[in-house]
Amino acid sequence: MRSTLFTLLLLAASPAMAAIVPPVISVFDTPAQVKRLTVATDAGTNEEVDCFYYRDFMVKQVDAHEKGAAQLSFLPIRVGDRLPECQRSNLNNEQVIPATEWSGYFTGAKGSYAFFDADDGVNGSMGFAIYDAKNATKRFQDFTKGNLQSLTVSGDTLTMRYMRAYPAPCSVVTGGEACWAQIVEETKLPETATAPDCAASYTSANNYLARARCRSEKGPACYKRELAAIATQTSSDTPSMIGYPASVTLSGSRSDITPEPGKPSCWPAS
Repeated sequence: MRSTLFTLLLLAASPAMAAIVPPVISVFDTPAQVKRLTVATDAGTNEEVDCFYYRDFMVKQVDAHEKGAAQLSFLPIRVGDRLPECQRSNLNNEQVIPATEWSGYFTGAKGSYAFFDADDGVNGSMGFAIYDAKNATKRFQDFTKGNLQSLTVSGDTLTMRYMRAYPAPCSVVTGGEACWAQIVEETKLPETATAPDCAASYTSANNYLARARCRSEKGPACYKRELAAIATQTSSDTPSMIGYPASVTLSGSRSDITPEPGKPSCWPAS
């Protein structure tokens, strides 16, 4: 699933040639340039090569119109050097992220940190990874419910705030206090944190999904049938997803997750 950045690219890009598109206002740094190149393959299909130019590096993404990017890579940019070309073939000093390590989509950069979404959502959340663009090293990965809320960089230290989506190993509905105590211990939530009403959230999630399935087939019969089918797939034993405000600090080789003030939420993993 592509971000707003790629939606704007689709509107602005010209087929068969590199195109410069407007920057995107967000929590990320504004790239100096964003170029798109449409390349024909030997198989008779087209691939789109997107190049994002920042002060010290370029991020390249190759999209073959399949799930996940066909390639994600970095190129260094040194002061005084000519900017690297936006092209399908790789340059000698290009650092490619192994597809087995990450194959989602580029979402933006902050300082020397590059952010990538997963190739699809999971359990009502979106996975993301943060890479050090200087050496193509993955520094952090997690799940978020919604967009990242803030990003700040001071020196080499990145601080990020987001609604973290934590996949619990148990169901708060059936596991009760024991399950919640395990979640509090693993997430470092305050011991005084109150468990959300997961039972109500599970019911609400099932109702929403049943209604969504019956958009084309109206009537109570469809809703009743789909709700019964969903109940066989998502029971009260289904592990819980816990959403809570969190901040992450990346500094050196450390990555520290800290819960922020706010009420936790709950929904069933799918």
